[in-house]
Amino acid sequence: MRQDQSFASAIRSGLNEKQRSISPRFLYDKLGSTLFEEICAQPEYYLTRLEAAILGKYQKEIVKNNGSSFSLVELGSGSSKKTRILLDSIFEAHDSLHYFAVDLSPTALDEASRILSAGYPNLTFVGIPFEYETGLNAVQDYINENKISGSKIILFLGSSIGNFEPSESIEFLKMVKKTMNPGDTFLIGFDLHKDPDILRAAYNDKNGVTAKFNKNILTRINRELDGDFDLDDFVHHALYNEDERRIEMHLVCKKDCSVKIKSIGETFTFSQDDYIHTENSYKLTIPLISDMAEASALKIQNSFTDDDKWYSIVQLGSV
Repeated sequence: MRQDQSFASAIRSGLNEKQRSISPRFLYDKLGSTLFEEICAQPEYYLTRLEAAILGKYQKEIVKNNGSSFSLVELGSGSSKKTRILLDSIFEAHDSLHYFAVDLSPTALDEASRILSAGYPNLTFVGIPFEYETGLNAVQDYINENKISGSKIILFLGSSIGNFEPSESIEFLKMVKKTMNPGDTFLIGFDLHKDPDILRAAYNDKNGVTAKFNKNILTRINRELDGDFDLDDFVHHALYNEDERRIEMHLVCKKDCSVKIKSIGETFTFSQDDYIHTENSYKLTIPLISDMAEASALKIQNSFTDDDKWYSIVQLGSV
């Protein structure tokens, strides 16, 4: 199925649900990815800075734990900016490295390839433009066909696992586990539970970048599916759900209105205060992470956390 057909099908399905929703993966078109990079630079958005600081502090230990020969695999690699922290440490001790970047955006892969290849002449960059599971299988096929020795360090940074529902997180971990060989490790970032005021501020930055990012999905529908959303009719709203321990992002309708999307041949009616649910971001605890790992037949080998215990990068291995 072509990407535009997949997008159209998901929008039709999501907007016909009793509680309307759009999968967060559709937030990341070219403009959405650019806006997310801006979000990461906002003073309220602590996640990116803390993750980078943890990688910088523990990079040598992370690399050392995988022995003398390995490949690097990154899921949802994007611009690969934080990955460069590990690459600097790797090339202090290794002459060469295969880096597999798994990302749906060809633009992001091309840009990362250009920048990394220029900065690291002995890096073999392999772009994998697939979903996670297909991408991991493609990585293993490449490794087998090219007889590349050693283990794999699989990266899943940015606390992206927080966007999954709890049951989906475990299924995701199980899927990754199936692709791991003895000696492979899985390095994954988790945003930890903390003061709700800090969480709310992180997703409601004062400069309004997160609001632009969230509303960009409506612009994408208008552009790609011939919709007629009036962006002024909807407002970004991110709240913290105490019971579920998650941030919820919504697009809330300010007044009664109707929206026609010609490509899917449907008109959707909204009442004031109706909303479209666009993203969840779960905030976890170390015991819960341990339980998730155990349920997925993985074990925590190391856990690297900032001094305030706001964020953790966990290194998982097979049981």
